[in-house]
Amino acid sequence: MTASGNGGAGFDVSGGRFSCTGCTVANNQREGYFISTPGAEAARIKQGSVANNGLGHTGTGFLDGFHGIHLLQGEIVIDGVSISGNIHGAGVFIDAHATSALMVNNDITGNGRGPDPAESDPGLGGVAIRAGPMYVFTGNKVHANVPDGIKVFRGLGDGTIVLGPAAGCDVADEPPNELYCYGVGNKGLVAYEDVFVTADYNLWHNAPPILGTDFAGAAMFVGTEPGIVIVTTSCAAAAYPCP
Repeated sequence: MTASGNGGAGFDVSGGRFSCTGCTVANNQREGYFISTPGAEAARIKQGSVANNGLGHTGTGFLDGFHGIHLLQGEIVIDGVSISGNIHGAGVFIDAHATSALMVNNDITGNGRGPDPAESDPGLGGVAIRAGPMYVFTGNKVHANVPDGIKVFRGLGDGTIVLGPAAGCDVADEPPNELYCYGVGNKGLVAYEDVFVTADYNLWHNAPPILGTDFAGAAMFVGTEPGIVIVTTSCAAAAYPCP
């Protein structure tokens, strides 16, 4: 199935469950997928591609953008999807009202809208998360996004999430993520404003990953506390060339 060149989103899911396997979603004026359905597993996106969406975006502002995949509320599974070239927002945006997100074995590259200092806006990278839901995030390749690979913002939950497998670097059904090729001054993972992220058992550009180079905590506004990223155990360096 193909959803390409639409004046709105490629798929706008605002009621009922949704599943798409092997779909090509590209060159739409708004989001590739816009999911806003409360309930169990509102959307399942497997294989296929999500590329060059958000072409109609012209606005500026804090976290503003049209994303490759935008989960506004509900639950989502994103499995084995190529997500690239969505430069008017994040490749994937998990919003504050989302309840669950499972992301496994995706290739996320070349996405993201740059920062806008005039709006106190840090930009949107490959994956943007407003902390709160329960996540499974393993086996993803996140590389060459702008400005950062993964950005975690404060949302409606307790602000604590885990990005990475639970057991180790060599578990077949729970492989590590690979975060690499950030670009000068960018990072693989940034957490903002009191958000607490643990990111063990991943592959980074450097091994071991370097605080301030591969990952960092940052304050969103003057006077606010930065987020915290904890990496206690990492795997080998990501072996893939850029991008």
